[in-house]
Amino acid sequence: MAGILKLNSDLLAEAENHNLDHIIPGLSKGEYGFIIGSPGTGKGYFCLSLAYELTSSVNVVGLKSHPNPIKVLYWPVEEKRLRVLKRIKKHMRSFSSEVRDSIFEHLSLYDNYEPICAPMMMYGTAAYEMVVQSKNQLIEAAKDVDLLIIDTVREAVGACKEVDNDLEIKLALQEIAEKSDTAILVTHHPTKDITKRKELITSVAGSGLSLTQATSRYALYLEEKGSEYTNLTHTKHNNVEQAYVQRNTKLHWTTDSLVHNPEMYLTEIVTKTFINDEDLKLIDAELENPIKPSSINLSKMKIPVSELKRTKQLKDELSMISDDEKAKYKEFLKQQKNK
Repeated sequence: MAGILKLNSDLLAEAENHNLDHIIPGLSKGEYGFIIGSPGTGKGYFCLSLAYELTSSVNVVGLKSHPNPIKVLYWPVEEKRLRVLKRIKKHMRSFSSEVRDSIFEHLSLYDNYEPICAPMMMYGTAAYEMVVQSKNQLIEAAKDVDLLIIDTVREAVGACKEVDNDLEIKLALQEIAEKSDTAILVTHHPTKDITKRKELITSVAGSGLSLTQATSRYALYLEEKGSEYTNLTHTKHNNVEQAYVQRNTKLHWTTDSLVHNPEMYLTEIVTKTFINDEDLKLIDAELENPIKPSSINLSKMKIPVSELKRTKQLKDELSMISDDEKAKYKEFLKQQKNK
């Protein structure tokens, strides 16, 4: 019913309470958003890193704004289940048992290859009814989680075409998000012209799906920058607080193919998970001027952080740290002693 709302503290409190529903800054339950990236940019790997971050206490890519784990359902439609499980198993080497337990408790995989959308021309057919059943199954599964990640939307919509069936795809995603009361992130690929750098990256950079993207509440873009790193940028962030807006954030890769923000990853994982007092003594013994673990640049490393505790490899890795970085930690140690 239409009406006039008079501004007061109670009314403003509604907006404050609404922020508590944000699964990640800018995306709330009942809404959907996009992760756009060309083939080979690591969209699936990024989805897993984001899932690890949201289901544990550590920051991996730096998108979450709350410390408590939430429940995530990851649907790798494009990948075979065994391949994804092998990938996750490798990634778990980078986390402590405590973090792994939290991830195992809060992260689940959705194992289904039936589409959630069908062209309206199929309405009334047995195939259409099967699609409706598949969509309802996903809605029921998503009711128990806070975030559903669909990788990729092209594979999830079956016979629907990105241009011709844009409306059907939009309605399907909206229905799943609203009926399950969960937030949804779907991966998609950009237009050919954007991939070839003939067009600028925009909030509707994905191929086709113009209506679906325009109605979405959130969009991230992954852009490969050679073999060293991948850029992460918000292309739609109307409801994202400026502190959480990503602008060409560099994401690096460990040798176990874990995508991470080096600054976040090292500060949260190395200093809080792997590096204990004995490890710090070992570092002190290996270097005349030890370095602060959170200052290590992962791009220089040949091994994952999880192997820092191995003495021989630790010595090899720390020998690659620059003199400037060593000097910074020397100053850090002085400050710690004076506290």
